[in-house]
Amino acid sequence: MAPSASDTTDIEDVDDVVGIAAELMRNDAEVLDRQALEEVGAELDIPPEYMARAREELARRRQVAEQEKRATKARSKKLVVGLGVSLISLVLVLGAAYAVIVPDLRQKKARAAEHAAQVDNVRARQRAIQATLGSQPSTPDREAELVGAENRVRVEVQRYAKAAAEYNEAASGLLAPILASWAGLPRELPLTPPPTLGPEG
Repeated sequence: MAPSASDTTDIEDVDDVVGIAAELMRNDAEVLDRQALEEVGAELDIPPEYMARAREELARRRQVAEQEKRATKARSKKLVVGLGVSLISLVLVLGAAYAVIVPDLRQKKARAAEHAAQVDNVRARQRAIQATLGSQPSTPDREAELVGAENRVRVEVQRYAKAAAEYNEAASGLLAPILASWAGLPRELPLTPPPTLGPEG
């Protein structure tokens, strides 16, 4: 009678079959059946019922450990996902804040710079008037010119201080200082315009 297909093995499968057989032998050699385990317990004066309960407890502990391992893995995955969502949300918030806050800061800084330039102009005019009228005798017109020049400087300094204060207030929020640094803007402007170079600068 010819051997059936299940009784034959292809030549190229011989190595695989032998390898699997050797692995099964090793596994069987490493596993004790219940009777052998009880014999080990008897040698240690451990009653069979305790060995049986110990096997059940070991199985339970391994099941609990496996459940905890899966739970930890699930928590880690959830944490990673949560961190990713939080990071994306933070980027979106910063992007939206940047689009609103930075243009406003630039506008306020430009306004303060315009007032600072105007302060320079009226100071230059004041110096010119003082140079022209300084050596002349005191007259009502002369005093009016000098006082007018001084008042114009005072008004423009106040306007600059107001513009600088508005910038500083806008740049002092929660995100504004960080965004200002990213945009290369100062965190605050001096409330007094810097003096210009000149006879009195």
